[in-house]
Amino acid sequence: MSDAAFSTAATPSAPEADKRVRYSLGQILGADEFEQEQFYFLERDRQHNRVLHGYGTALGLAVSLSGSEVRVEPGLALTVAGKVVRVDARQCADFAAWVGANVSALLPADDAGFQRAHVVLGYHECDTNRLPLPVTPCCGEGEGVATRIAETFSLAFVAEPPAQVEEWLTDRFGRLLRAIRLAPAPGTPLALADVPPLVRTLIAGEALGGPWQVAAADFDAVIALAERVWITEVRPQVPVDAGPPAAPTVLKPEEPVLLASLRFRLNAGVLDAATLTLDDSARPLLLNTRTLQERYALGQTAQPVAAAVVASETAFGLAPAVGVSEAYARADHTHGSPPMPVSGGDLTGPIDAAQVVALQGVGLVSTGAASGQLLGFDGTVWRPVAPPAVGGDPVVLGGDANGPAGDNVVAGLQKRKVSDEAPAHGDALVWDAEAEAWRPRPAGAAASPVRVVAAGVLGFNGARGPVFGGLELVDNNPMLIRFDGYVRPNFDGGHMYILKAIAMGTLDKPIPSVGCAGFVEKGILISLSFGTELSSLEAGWEVMLEVSEYGEKP
Repeated sequence: MSDAAFSTAATPSAPEADKRVRYSLGQILGADEFEQEQFYFLERDRQHNRVLHGYGTALGLAVSLSGSEVRVEPGLALTVAGKVVRVDARQCADFAAWVGANVSALLPADDAGFQRAHVVLGYHECDTNRLPLPVTPCCGEGEGVATRIAETFSLAFVAEPPAQVEEWLTDRFGRLLRAIRLAPAPGTPLALADVPPLVRTLIAGEALGGPWQVAAADFDAVIALAERVWITEVRPQVPVDAGPPAAPTVLKPEEPVLLASLRFRLNAGVLDAATLTLDDSARPLLLNTRTLQERYALGQTAQPVAAAVVASETAFGLAPAVGVSEAYARADHTHGSPPMPVSGGDLTGPIDAAQVVALQGVGLVSTGAASGQLLGFDGTVWRPVAPPAVGGDPVVLGGDANGPAGDNVVAGLQKRKVSDEAPAHGDALVWDAEAEAWRPRPAGAAASPVRVVAAGVLGFNGARGPVFGGLELVDNNPMLIRFDGYVRPNFDGGHMYILKAIAMGTLDKPIPSVGCAGFVEKGILISLSFGTELSSLEAGWEVMLEVSEYGEKP
């Protein structure tokens, strides 16, 4: 049925992110034009946020516990899709009530009997300010139309955490850059051609390895190439919610932002509040540009740094060299060396052709010596003299050598006593400070066969302070550590490691036992256990480690 009084309502078209409205004189503007205009600029802002800044907590949003109540403070975050989410007042929720209503949806407990849930923040829109606007023949009198869209937030507990693929991948790229060090720092030499395949392995989740050593002349080129491969090849593979909604009235799902993780035990299906702990170390964070300026000013970036050594000189009389780089202190410069020294006093002449012309300032006659003569003092100078006649008064020695000249005993060295203990084959004289005497001892016994090669404290996210020997955490599950110069032990060859480890944590959670699970090519496997049940390194635990080396490396 058709009638001139009826007209067909126009079907709205979906807004497009790459189109903006072109205005012309006399043009009739409808809702589609205004929606398209608004959508274009919204998407440009969100694209700017997600591509140039990333996502995560930018301000506030601290999460805390009060019994079983979870509190989230006011703050602001960017979602994976680049949308701004603002929480303007403290939000509270009873976690125990949520667990009771969702116990069947929780993931299985870990080996220690703990379960997990997560606090997430998402973007939410809702229609509001409805008014009766009969703008089409299909809209009856009294029906309302939303005239505003409220941008707000959604806070929720979830059993599984958000994927956080970009946060994970960006963190790996940052650790890769920090592992590229300026020579002569320890590390595997890294050539320019090795950089692209190294950066491409990030997306596959392979172990990073490193550290790597780069010459000063190649450092800037290596970092620039790593950044180029990251921007043009690796980061485009990260899934980002970049498209518009399927229709104007349907919100496209997007990944929320992780704020914190909760760890707890259940007792007969009910939350055991005494076991509830909170960890927000895995949440993505965004530093503002001003803070980044200060961090760069402190030198906490992968920039060239001052050289730790200066090229050694090998001869006298060399001129100093300033090196080739003008940007920073470098290891290719030299300080030069002094001219060939000239001796004086009892020793005279150039250092490479000096002659002894006196003893303790008393002149020494340089000619007239014959075979068998001794050096004697004639009252003025030292000169060659005949030895004393045989059969004269016996010569008796004193000081370090005691007794007749033909049958004396060395009782000291430089006025320090020599023990009369009988030596064994292969012994060497070793100074015994307690006995204040030189004593025969097996060769090498004075040196300790055990050397400390690495030490420090490692936590869930790596080092918890200064470390010795390049100690670092390679993996959490199972816990794998590595340090500079690590070589898998060879017990048959006499090369071994001695591991000392202590687990630390807070008083409100159990502390695991620590042991050595084995030695692999990549490092030392550390076992964490509660009785007979093995566990992995988790947030809230720290392990204090000391590694000593015994014997020579193969």
